[in-house]
Amino acid sequence: MRPAGRAGDPTVGALRMLDRGVFRTGGDEYAEENGSRGAATLLRQDVVIERGDLVFHYPAKGGIDRHLRMRDETLTRLIRALRRARTDDERLLVYRSGRDWCEVHAGDVNERFKELTGPQYTAKDLRTWNATVVAAVAFASADRPGSKTGRKKVEVQVMDKVAAQLGNTRTVARNSYVDPRVVRAYEDGRTIQDALAKAEEREQIESAVYALLTR
Repeated sequence: MRPAGRAGDPTVGALRMLDRGVFRTGGDEYAEENGSRGAATLLRQDVVIERGDLVFHYPAKGGIDRHLRMRDETLTRLIRALRRARTDDERLLVYRSGRDWCEVHAGDVNERFKELTGPQYTAKDLRTWNATVVAAVAFASADRPGSKTGRKKVEVQVMDKVAAQLGNTRTVARNSYVDPRVVRAYEDGRTIQDALAKAEEREQIESAVYALLTR
């Protein structure tokens, strides 16, 4: 049994981590074999609350020491509630089933994501989308040199920014996560620069990225 879909649902909390912090889902087998963690396998010690911010510090995939500070009031309320409710479990994201505490697993997170988006999607699609948005914003914020060599240097810098967000290499970021249409659009002189200058909310930026991809 897993928790009902609601604001205090730890599977939704995991999805907020994936969306706002570009976390990996976090599989139990991978955590056991490699010692690295993602949203579902984070431990209580991996996050502290400082002046309203969530500060995560944990071993990510590939042995990367990831340090992330983020502000998300909904997620902060959830983590505070979990800390108040119990102190005897190392895992951060857990839920009650009767009198027992149950751990959230990657399968729970993926199942919740499918319920919210559709059966054809997985939580990795959210990570791919976020990588694409990061790339689109970085291209829009960069100059566009007149030479092809100059533009290639910008592309490298953009992929480095995406890789830093994902905790991956530049090659993995480009080949596996960033939608190639964003790169082609930059090469053609199209970015979300105008929309980025006017945007006041994240949703507006994401809408601009979607429009760029579907032109």
